[in-house]
Amino acid sequence: MRLLSGETIVEEGDAIGPGCTRRPLDFFLAMFPQEQLGRMVRLTSAKLAARRFNTTTAGEVLKFIRVLVLGTRHEFGSRADLWSTVSRNKYIQAPSFGKLTGMSRDHFDALWSCMTYSAESVHPTVSSERRRWSQVDDFVGSFNAHREAHVQPSDLLCTDESMCKWYAKEGN
Repeated sequence: MRLLSGETIVEEGDAIGPGCTRRPLDFFLAMFPQEQLGRMVRLTSAKLAARRFNTTTAGEVLKFIRVLVLGTRHEFGSRADLWSTVSRNKYIQAPSFGKLTGMSRDHFDALWSCMTYSAESVHPTVSSERRRWSQVDDFVGSFNAHREAHVQPSDLLCTDESMCKWYAKEGN
């Protein structure tokens, strides 16, 4: 597997066939449970509507996730810095997330404050720790069930030397 121009992944293996191309988004969508995406849209839209914001769509939730992942590639002091169009350093381009992703900072902040991954338990006898975990229970369960149903592990294991500790003996 190799990346071409950052947009397409070319696979050359027996299971897929030579020359098959997929975008990184295709791999993400293959592993992301679609019912979970629907749940996130429904639950997040309810919170957005309660705050008098426009409801969201599956495309916007995916774009939100894209912005979150893209943010891990940048160093920033405040999340708002990622939408800056003015560079802090003449050698580094400004992040300009609004232009790059098509999502305004205000819209991202609204989604950030309302994004919901699971139906939260509101039962009064549930401990605060259990209630916190309930915020991701549906997400974890959905992801694990999807993986179990759609991923068949290989009997081969490929290990890169960067994954292993290097033990060198002195004098060798």
